[in-house]
Amino acid sequence: MERGRELLIDAVKRKKKAFPDPTVRLADVARELFERQISPRHAVYGCIVEAWYQLLGPELGGHSRISDITAGQITVVVDSPSYRHELRLC
Repeated sequence: MERGRELLIDAVKRKKKAFPDPTVRLADVARELFERQISPRHAVYGCIVEAWYQLLGPELGGHSRISDITAGQITVVVDSPSYRHELRLC
């Protein structure tokens, strides 16, 4: 019985050590994410997205969006099969 209590106390001590600083501000995490990942990607791919919507116009551009750009290929998501067909014709 005493051994079980010791194991439980050890587990609680180790759990406390696993999280050294639980106070992290969400604003700091969001700022770091934006500065390290979002902002550099936007600088590279922002002009591609703008050109996409200029080429398609408001009708077709309003029903589609670029979801990914990988290895020189653009992945597009549409909200209707008819718009998908129209994009294929373009």
